[in-house]
Order: sequence, then C-alpha cells, then structure tokens
Amino acid sequence: MVAIPAHALEASTDDLEVVSGRVQVRGTPTQGMDVPAIATLAYTQPHALPEGVPLGLEATTRYTPDGSCTRAVRDGRTVRTSRWSRSTAPRAGSTSSATS
Repeated sequence: MVAIPAHALEASTDDLEVVSGRVQVRGTPTQGMDVPAIATLAYTQPHALPEGVPLGLEATTRYTPDGSCTRAVRDGRTVRTSRWSRSTAPRAGSTSSATS
C-alpha cells in the first residue's frame, strides 16, 4: 500500500511509515495520505499510479487451525507479510503489571 502514496508524495517507500490508517513521510506527519485517499487513487485514477502498478488494492489473510494467521498486502510492487499466533497476539483487556 505504500507504492501509491510514495509516488504521489514523490518519496521513497523506505521513507514512509503507516500510522493510524495513514501513510506519511517519516518525520513529517503533515505530508501523507489516508487510506480512503490511497484507495481513490488506486481505483479511479490510473494516470496517477506509478508505472507498472495495476488498478486497485489487494489484501489476503489466511487462518490456520493452530491459531496462527498470515496476511499479505499487495499494491502492485510490494508484498508485505505479517504472521501472528495465539501465543504472540495481544489479548483484549490484558494489562501488564510489575511486581517487586
């Protein structure tokens, strides 16, 4: 999902970060795009996309019975994957406390 805003913002994908549903230039949060703006470009403005990036956005998530999950997000050039399992995922309502 970062190739499209990188092209629109004239920035390197390595200089971008994703924060709260927004892709922004690291260190310059005023320069960025939110997901709806990226989707608008991806689906309705083919002339604004980087060369070789097809129309649209794509994400895939796979669940396995052991409780692990693998997710891939593709934006034409970049595929980013993440994996989590029940043992590493944060639990709802959990807090940590230190004891002495």
